[in-house]
Amino acid sequence: MAHESVNVVHETEVERQHPRVRIPATLHLEVRGQEQTFRLIDISAGGFAFHGRGNSYDIGRMYRGTLRFAIDPMGMTLPVSFRVRNFDPANQRVGVTFEDLDERQTTLLRQLINAYIAGEVVTVGDVITTLSRNNFTRARTQQVARKPQPQRTRSRAFTLTGVFFLVGLAAFTYAFSRLYGVLFINHAIAAKVAAPSFAIAMPRDGTYFNLIPPNGKVKKGQPIGTFQAAMLDVVQNDPGSLHLTPQQLSDLMGETLKGTLSSPCDCTVQQKFALDSQYVNRNQPLVTLLPEDAKPYVLARFHFDSMQDLRVGRTVAFQVSGESHERYGTIRQVRLLPTPIGNDERGSASDIRGLDSPGTVSDVLAQIEPTEALPRAMIDQPVDVQLGDPRSAIAGPIDEGVRRVRAMLAKL
Repeated sequence: MAHESVNVVHETEVERQHPRVRIPATLHLEVRGQEQTFRLIDISAGGFAFHGRGNSYDIGRMYRGTLRFAIDPMGMTLPVSFRVRNFDPANQRVGVTFEDLDERQTTLLRQLINAYIAGEVVTVGDVITTLSRNNFTRARTQQVARKPQPQRTRSRAFTLTGVFFLVGLAAFTYAFSRLYGVLFINHAIAAKVAAPSFAIAMPRDGTYFNLIPPNGKVKKGQPIGTFQAAMLDVVQNDPGSLHLTPQQLSDLMGETLKGTLSSPCDCTVQQKFALDSQYVNRNQPLVTLLPEDAKPYVLARFHFDSMQDLRVGRTVAFQVSGESHERYGTIRQVRLLPTPIGNDERGSASDIRGLDSPGTVSDVLAQIEPTEALPRAMIDQPVDVQLGDPRSAIAGPIDEGVRRVRAMLAKL
């Protein structure tokens, strides 16, 4: 059964009892085809009574008329519909109740009644002010009992909630890991897997002939190549200082200078830069030799500002390019980055090729000994080095969680 919403107005106890008051007003009603004027006996918010003037009225019948009130400085009419509830022929008293009063009509009647009870004079401004505002409150909405959702709908909602939660958690963890890496982890400028090696360069401008065995292994003192240069090219820088005659210079044009390049150690060829019978300029690298007893380690370059964090014996984490897991090592040596060795002709062993560049003498190099031995095939592979021991009590769980989240995201 449907319930109608009822407009509720806040009113006083006197108003709720529908007091009938005698207000100077008249009722204009059409009776038998003629409009007649009747005097109001009393009126309330629910109905009114008027003098019938000898006419007969049917109880229960609805009539339409107009109420006229005297309001300073003019009058006011109020069209109303009413139903006859009782009729006293002896006293000609007709009692009626209002029918279908709207909010504006109800508000106007209540204002007139309240003003009459309080002894106030109603003006046109008061009427306009009252009619311009909303004097009623909405009926309270009743809570409708919700139907229980089916199990399938609840399961899907729970699943979607869980998926969104996991996605949000993964995004937060990723953002936190990136922020953690930027603010709390100091990375090396550049790093690689290194080992002491020998760079053999061309001593003169000439032709290089390769003597390295196919297996790439040479003994100490074993020839690794020969070179042949024109004798005239050797003395052409300042031939006048030798006081050579034109005939001697002519003879030098057909002479050649031959030389042999020997291995400085029991080595393995790490890299070749020149082909057999190729013309090579002076100081151009020919081959890089790696000693047989060389143990690969990590060599990292840091800004000089990181010097205080580069303590010998400190554990650091690093990751070799191409690997998905981290390795650990200990700082064994810290030194300043020396002057670039591009013009070094002494052929001494070096491990910083690839990390040196002009204008970086303010940087420092850290030699890191790995906990697990690195294969020789990793030499010259780039490395990402992080200062600090991720296995510590504080950073360890964070680093492990970040690593697991990264692995989970990589599988998606």
